Amino acid sequence: VSIPSNVFNKSKFNKVTVPASVTSVNDNAFAGSKISEIVFEDPASDMANVALDFGANAFAGSVNLEKVTLPDRKLTFSGKTAFNGGIFSSCLALKEVNVAEGEDGSFKSIDGMLCALSGNDLKVVFCPAAFTGDENGVYEIPVAVSLIGDNAFAGCTQLKGVVINE
Repeated sequence: VSIPSNVFNKSKFNKVTVPASVTSVNDNAFAGSKISEIVFEDPASDMANVALDFGANAFAGSVNLEKVTLPDRKLTFSGKTAFNGGIFSSCLALKEVNVAEGEDGSFKSIDGMLCALSGNDLKVVFCPAAFTGDENGVYEIPVAVSLIGDNAFAGCTQLKGVVINE
């Protein structure tokens, strides 16, 4: 099952829950929507290895989007395993991208930031635009994070500072 391109364009729902049977979110599917929260349900164990693919600019320009919860399953972006930050382009209210807890996925979240798993390495790949860190606007990267991906903090406009631990 796939979510077609532009299907939620300019929609004003508060929250959308996407069933686990969805395996593809086409280009621009949620782009330009006024949705504030999107939750992708976790698949049954027999579907955990079936990838959920996000097309280009899947959520781009969703100005009210504050929170996205991704399932614990393999995630791909336009058919590739590398994260493509363009899916959240111009989502200026986005505070957190969470991944459901589990062992099946290729991504995890830490404090609302998206991280990729690579063997034993945990790499920050995306910091949401409205992520604020602590009360002073500073975020201390946890010791568990061993890598920071290209452009991971690009567009993270509300954060004033980052502390990198050894």
